[in-house]
Formats: sequence, C-alpha cells, structure tokens
Amino acid sequence: QGQVGSIGVLVALLNNSKAIAQAGITRTFVTAGANKIPFDENGEFTDKFLSDLQEQVDALYVQFCNHVSTYTGLSVEDIEATEASVFPAPKALALGLINSVMTNEEFASYIQTL
Repeated sequence: QGQVGSIGVLVALLNNSKAIAQAGITRTFVTAGANKIPFDENGEFTDKFLSDLQEQVDALYVQFCNHVSTYTGLSVEDIEATEASVFPAPKALALGLINSVMTNEEFASYIQTL
C-alpha cells in the first residue's frame, strides 16, 4: 500500500569539526565577507547562520504549502496541520491529499486516457 505526505522542508547539516580536531587537523579560512563561514571559533554552526538558514527553510515551506494547496484544493492551514507526516493511502484520501487509490493496472489505464 502506498503512502503520501511529508509536506515539509529539510536541510541536513553535518558538523565534522570534532572529528577533524580529533584527527589533529586544523582548518584556516581566508575569506571576504563576514557571513562567508558558518562556523564559530569552536567549529560549531553560528547562531546567525542557523537563523538565516531557518528563514530560508521557512520561506521555502510557505512556497511549497502554497504549491500543494493550488493542486489539491486544500487550505494552506490544513496542509501545515499535517506536520510533514506520512499517511497510508486511505488516510491520505480522507485528508484530500490524493484523489484516488488505484492498482498499477488501474493507473496504467488512467494514464492512457489523459
């Protein structure tokens, strides 16, 4: 059975600064622009970097929810209320995230009619 959902935005960050330090490696950055390096002196992501990134993620989430709203007819509030959960097909149908549930054969026939 299919699943539908996960209407959200994710940015995964990897901070390998402790592994680099443990390996005895030091990094030096030579840059122009105060916001070029996302790390503080301890190798952690700066609050400013994370805050700016969160703003970008939030803006993309608004765009994504609006896009989903346009093509499903659901309100943005209903889409946001899914909290990026994933739903089995019958629940997704009840929520209005999908229009129907079909077998592979039914879908192949449906596609041919378009």
